[in-house]
Amino acid sequence: MATSRIDRLFPEGTRRGEFRKVLAASRRVITEQGIRSFWRQAMTKINMREFRVIDPINPLVTRYASRAGSDANLAQLAQICDTMRLELSDENLKRDLNEFLSAEGVMKFRAHSSPMVSIVIVTFNGAQYTFQCLQNVFHGSTPPFELIILDNASTDDTSALLAKVSGARVIWNRKNRFFGPACNQGASVAKGKYLLFLNSDAFIREGCISSLVNTMESALDVGAAGAKLIWRNGLLQEAGSIVWRDGSALGYGRGDDPSKPEYCYARDVDYCSAACLMVRRDLFESMGGFDECFVPAYYEDTDLCMRLWASGYRVVYDPRAVTVHVEYAGTSFSKAMGFMAMQQSLFVAKHKKTLNKHLPFSERNVFRARSRKDRPTLLVVDDCVPKPTEGSGYPRMFSMLESMASLGYPVTLLPLTDATPKQPETDILTRLGVEVLWGSIGVRQLLESRMGGYDIVLISRPHNASLAMNLVRKTNPSARVIYDAEALVFRRAQVMRSMGLMSEDRRFATEEAELSIIRSADYVVTVSEAEKKLIQEKVGDSERIILLGHSHTVAPTVTQFEDRKDLLFLAGFKSARVGPGPNDDAAIHFAKIVLPRIRGEIPGLRFVIAGSNQPQSIKHLASDAVTVIGYVEDIKQLYEKSRLFVAPIRFSAGVLWKVTEAMSYGVPCVLSMAAAQGLEIRDGDEALIARDDKDMVAKTIRLYQDKALWSHIRVHGLEYVAKNCDPSKIEERLDAFLKKISQSEKS
Repeated sequence: MATSRIDRLFPEGTRRGEFRKVLAASRRVITEQGIRSFWRQAMTKINMREFRVIDPINPLVTRYASRAGSDANLAQLAQICDTMRLELSDENLKRDLNEFLSAEGVMKFRAHSSPMVSIVIVTFNGAQYTFQCLQNVFHGSTPPFELIILDNASTDDTSALLAKVSGARVIWNRKNRFFGPACNQGASVAKGKYLLFLNSDAFIREGCISSLVNTMESALDVGAAGAKLIWRNGLLQEAGSIVWRDGSALGYGRGDDPSKPEYCYARDVDYCSAACLMVRRDLFESMGGFDECFVPAYYEDTDLCMRLWASGYRVVYDPRAVTVHVEYAGTSFSKAMGFMAMQQSLFVAKHKKTLNKHLPFSERNVFRARSRKDRPTLLVVDDCVPKPTEGSGYPRMFSMLESMASLGYPVTLLPLTDATPKQPETDILTRLGVEVLWGSIGVRQLLESRMGGYDIVLISRPHNASLAMNLVRKTNPSARVIYDAEALVFRRAQVMRSMGLMSEDRRFATEEAELSIIRSADYVVTVSEAEKKLIQEKVGDSERIILLGHSHTVAPTVTQFEDRKDLLFLAGFKSARVGPGPNDDAAIHFAKIVLPRIRGEIPGLRFVIAGSNQPQSIKHLASDAVTVIGYVEDIKQLYEKSRLFVAPIRFSAGVLWKVTEAMSYGVPCVLSMAAAQGLEIRDGDEALIARDDKDMVAKTIRLYQDKALWSHIRVHGLEYVAKNCDPSKIEERLDAFLKKISQSEKS
């Protein structure tokens, strides 16, 4: 009973819960290590501004053990997570170095006359780290590079190590020129398009350099890109860094699990550490390189990134560029803190005007300060990571997320039903800068941990709105809430009832249930003009309703009429708890009822069913007349071969992506009344629209055999897509809408 009372008073995930953790951890340290050790660790955390408890068990272990499900697996995972720390221990690194020095042969790097990247490494003692650093560069697959090593008068085995390295340009300094000046010295002889400043105690992981180059090449305004830095114990050193108003800095996520989704998406940041930092060489030279006023160390990378931003260039954190960093290998922690304090005052004096625009340090400000973007923060709530091949409104949601990111909005996607990091969509979105919160985080946990952090919240589908709407209002009272009515569920439910079928989610099967959600939102997004008009009639206030339809690029297939054959139905199949879904029902009904009548007139014609997640009821349709091929990677080749696209949907809502997609490829369509709803197309121009099964048979046969009509429908369908589904126009409309609601007063 006492435990439950404590849990209620100090709940997990709240500030009181964190305070409880701090007290427990403090007591444990004092008991096990003594009061002096406690004060030393406490002062370190205060200096580093680490105001949270890092559990004694590696959070990497805890995260993955929750999926493993047993204490035995927990122990096994703990052992795996400790492997890296053991392999990179000082003892093992020194042993590996000694073995290399005593063995025959050299480490031979390939020389490139026109390198893409110039890797600049400054060494000052710590030969065991330098050896590991070079080993990782040597064994990694990278773009063409040159290696420039500058030794600052090392007194250990560094000279012996570098004597056994060939293919690199080694510059020997007679005295310690320190990090910034030595980097400038190396950059002055570099030939690569990009400079990669790499600490001698930083060990790149496979693909790190290639990923940084890809980030640099992704946009003309990217001036620098930095890696995800992790310590040897597997914890995060930084995922990009924040510069506060007083000139102090914070490595985002320091001490946390580096695999968490909040550290796994590309992000514009104040700066990235030069432990592994790629910079455009022409910019570095034009800006005079690292400012040597920051000798002996620290803040030279922060200053460089600040100057890049002031010159109109971005600094991007790249989570795929992973580097293990020893940190403080060349000095003690106390000396490092002294240097930082000294350089901070110089940095503030130099950038005072710019720093006045930065946020002051607070735990609450970390969320907003982690991203350099100055647009309103956006939270998008949907069922899952949208996979276009699954249909159900996901293709449109995926396009919306892509547009939001390309427009420069900091976007978080919270999947509530299925938090699987579906690929390649998760990878695509996170590269664009969308924070995809895959995993087990719930809406309450997220919103309470980011209290007041979002300016705009878009919620799709009524069941998600019923779960999240009130929480959003409570935790983000100033946020504009958008309800995305990607399809009016009650309209589909009405048709299903008339057919004697049961709606899957009966909570929103009535008109009033869904309209109450629409009324509770500040703004509403619809997918069709018809549904927009219906909502306006029911709730009024047209100013807060916007139409955002499907986004397609016109890409007409080229195969001629005579060389095409068969009927295509391409859809995402989604299992339903009660009866078949609309795509299952359509495919089964067409194959069993409509197709035999068509084949009576056109013997040998086949019905091709393609799409992901097909249930057994669809697979069992396979026959001489029906070809079931499941998921297809290259859908264009399907459209290239097919003469017609049929959409015999009997109940639906919104606008069917499959139809506008087929039209964008120039494949004429025969549609049921339900499939045509919301499109505002004319029967006989953009498509043929069938009133019933008999009409579907007649119009399919006619369009399949009439070349002139086929060509007429094809041309008008392509024109429809060009006019109504232009991605650039839809993106402009979305941007204008988001700007409008950001500037409007919250009622």
